[in-house]
Amino acid sequence: MHSKRFIMIVFVFALLLGGAVGSAWGASDEAMKRYQQAETYQTQGFYDRAIDEYNQALKLDPTFARAHHGLGRAYFKKGMYQEAIAEYQEALDVEPKNAQFHQSLGAAYFSLGRLGQAEESFKKVVELSPSSAGGYYNLGVVYDRIGRYDESIAMYRKSLELNPKNPSIYNNLGLAYKHKGELNNAIRQYERAIELTKNDVDVYNNLADTYNVQGDYQQAKKWIEEGLKIAPGHVVSNLTYGEILENLGNYQEAIKRYEVALKDPSWAGYAKERIEKLKEKIK
Repeated sequence: MHSKRFIMIVFVFALLLGGAVGSAWGASDEAMKRYQQAETYQTQGFYDRAIDEYNQALKLDPTFARAHHGLGRAYFKKGMYQEAIAEYQEALDVEPKNAQFHQSLGAAYFSLGRLGQAEESFKKVVELSPSSAGGYYNLGVVYDRIGRYDESIAMYRKSLELNPKNPSIYNNLGLAYKHKGELNNAIRQYERAIELTKNDVDVYNNLADTYNVQGDYQQAKKWIEEGLKIAPGHVVSNLTYGEILENLGNYQEAIKRYEVALKDPSWAGYAKERIEKLKEKIK
């Protein structure tokens, strides 16, 4: 009842590399102008306009790798993952050793559930850029998703060696330990994440849920209430709180928490089911 709703993996696409390389600087002035305008539109969230400008740049220079990559990113933002993959592959045909392009390709594969190909892309990232915390992080995400928890934990640990103050890595490491059944280790990672960031409601939720699974309902209640101070309307946290209150026998208050989730189509079915069962118990 708990775990499937609490796989809150943060997927890091950005790879902190140097500036654009190769053909980006060799592009014509007009192609570069179109590319820069596309980047501006992309930053502003105007993805269709960005797509038009990237395409104009590519008409002027079909081998402009950064324009292919940018076009792929715009398609990715629109949920057009197949189109994104095609553009990333075009970019890699020109710059096969560009780790950032492999990172983006892996993200698109992951979004389509093509986890084996995502794994290969992220392996290429760390091969080309061994100091990439994001590359190891994303391998951890893939391994967690396919149930290879020891490998996931190892990748998150490697990522932490390179970026030891990133709370998202600790949060995901906690999830991997939880999925492996090592609840105390999971709790330690969530607590470390909270030390580093005080305002991430998902981390509080994951910590509370782990205590709830462990059967320590008072600690679970303490941490979910702390998280809800940050975001009182957070749907998943209200669901978690409902489950905790249910375990504590406070059915009326649990129903109120489940009612918050009725507004969200993703969770309304589950919330309605819990409410109906609790009303039966109250009768």
